[in-house]
Parts: sequence; structure tokens; C-alpha cells
Amino acid sequence: VLHPALYLARLWSEAHAHGAILHQNQAIQRIVEQANGVTLHLEHGEQWQGDRVVIATGRWANQLLNTLDVELALLDTSKPNAVACSFLARTAPQPLSLSANLIAPQLNVRPDGGGRLLLQALELDDLADPAAPPSTQSAIAEQFRERYQSLFADAGELQIEKIVVGQRARPADGLPAIGYVTPEQRVYVAVTHSGITLSPLIGRLVAEELVQDHASDLLADFRPQRLMGRSASDFAPIKRNFPAAQ
Repeated sequence: VLHPALYLARLWSEAHAHGAILHQNQAIQRIVEQANGVTLHLEHGEQWQGDRVVIATGRWANQLLNTLDVELALLDTSKPNAVACSFLARTAPQPLSLSANLIAPQLNVRPDGGGRLLLQALELDDLADPAAPPSTQSAIAEQFRERYQSLFADAGELQIEKIVVGQRARPADGLPAIGYVTPEQRVYVAVTHSGITLSPLIGRLVAEELVQDHASDLLADFRPQRLMGRSASDFAPIKRNFPAAQ
């Protein structure tokens, strides 16, 4: 199991040990590419300059890419869409020992640290609306409780702390978009669904491309150029995947 919070903490500690500097709460107004580097113009007038920049901002990627007159065909996650949005229920600490992700037809369950669980029921996602996340006393919450009880009959009553509507970073063809997007190859993008799951591999491949200037054969089919200058409607609808049904 890859625990996101622990994973990110470890990555940051290693980056900090190698001299990385973390800038927080500094919105980027625009990106300017030069032949020998790239400049980020920040909201309070400051500038950051470097050799390259990697845009790994998920479903918000186009907000930055648009400042370079670049846009990728990504799914619209602002509206109800079962392919782009999903209910996620976070529980209170539960009396259940689970050390791996559990994928079942009625419920997906992931350990979330401290005894908490993260629940997902893909069959409910047709009702997922980012503008109206359900309460813990809603019919959706009751569905989660019933499905949990049918899966763990002896685990006691499920306590749900919060339900959110997750909005996926998803290119219009469902595949990762990874690579340079500008003529001088100073701006690099990495946008994909299942980002946490894929990040150990993608992070290594991206770092090798940036540092060694060597294009990875493993990323050849996932370059962002196939999405540039196109809209999501230009692509066939993404087929919904129910892993437990395979």
C-alpha cells in the first residue's frame, strides 16, 4: 500500500536534504519561456527563474499552460461525470485491521492512516456532483454504510467523518500526458489519473529526462502533443472501469 501522506512527507524530506526550497501560497500569474530558461511571475510581483519548470498541477494544468498559449484536452471535472468525478468517504478510526487496498464489487477500501479508511463505490458515481457534496447523513452516506456492513459484517457501525466529490486529473483519452509542451523545451507537463499510484515510476522517468536529456522509451506513447489544440469532444468517450468485475 502506498500511503499518500507518508509518501509525500518522505519525498519532501529527501528533496529538502538535497537543497530544495518550498514556496507556499504564491500563485503563479504567468510563465515566460526563454531560449536559456523559464521565468515564473508570481502574484506579489516576485519572479522565479530556472532552467526548466514541471507543471504537475493535475486538473488545474491548463490554468498555467494557457499563459503560454498551450492547452491540453482534459476532462471537465466541474460538472457531474462518472468518469471524471467520484464520491470519496473518509471514516473515523475503525476497529478493522487492513494493510492493503481492497477492491470489491460493491466497495473499494483503502487504509488512510490512524485507523481511518477511504471508501469508494464506483456504482454511485453517476450521482457525483462537485457542486453538491453529500452530507454524512445523506442517502449516499447510507449507501456507503450498507455496503461496508455487507463487506465487513463484524466490524461494527461505520462512522463517516466526511464525503467529498473527488475530481480526477484525466486527459481526454484517459492516458497520461507527460513531456515538453513548448518549442524551447523548458516547460514540461505531467498530468495523469492514478497519479499517486504511478508516481514512483513517472517521477523517476521524468527526472531522468530532465537531468540526462534522454527521452524515455516508456513515455513515448504518452506525449502531450496528441492532446494539444484539441478538445475533449474530439476523443472517444472513456470507458468506465470496474476493477472488481474483471
